[in-house]
Amino acid sequence: MSNFTFRIRMFAGGACLAAATLLGFAAAGSGQGRVTQAPPQTIMPSARAVQKMAPVNFTALANAAEKAAQAGAQGDENESFEPPAPMPRPDINYPLPLPPLQSAQNAQQPEPLSPYSGNPSPIWSKTFQAVTLASTTIPPDTMGAAGRTYVMTVTNDRILIQDRNGKTISGPVTLSSFWSGVTIKGAAISAFDPKIVYDRFNDRYIFVSSGNAIDVNSGAMFAVSATSNPTGTWYRWTVESDPSSTGGS
Repeated sequence: MSNFTFRIRMFAGGACLAAATLLGFAAAGSGQGRVTQAPPQTIMPSARAVQKMAPVNFTALANAAEKAAQAGAQGDENESFEPPAPMPRPDINYPLPLPPLQSAQNAQQPEPLSPYSGNPSPIWSKTFQAVTLASTTIPPDTMGAAGRTYVMTVTNDRILIQDRNGKTISGPVTLSSFWSGVTIKGAAISAFDPKIVYDRFNDRYIFVSSGNAIDVNSGAMFAVSATSNPTGTWYRWTVESDPSSTGGS
């Protein structure tokens, strides 16, 4: 082998060794300062047992409240409602970086909306007084649902059923009387935050309330009208917020 050929091979071998060394340094340097992230964790929802409670008849509750009022008793209709104590606000008093304000001339203008081609929402044909709040609860949590025949409205303390012209059909009754006999972990219910919707596909009314606020016996209550007439029987269920909770808030 000539000296020239030997030198060429030595040069090629050295170049390969240098390139491999540089690649090693580059790989090692790229890992400096990099934080190893844990693999993403999937949190699956946990199942909650649904407890079926005894049904209740709305008209029977309204009749009992009316008799109590006529007899001069305080009854459920005049009971006070104690809202749940507010939770302490989290400590979020730290500065947030805000982008600089743009002038009106330099601000990006939104694209114009395309004309709506669907059917517009119908305009109301009449207005009338619905259920009123008996106490001074803030917020009143006013809710309502209009069905084919009835309009059912609720606040944080009372429920009223009217026809679509505003005539009172049944009620008002209180939330506590509607959820009477319902328990969560054996504890009596203190109801608040009502929600009422009308299921137009099954012609039923669905009523939901929270129960017992910040408590180990907290949960949610669900009720569905047995028929399309909300003045009749309602089926009721409860779900515990945390079945394993035994103390604290």
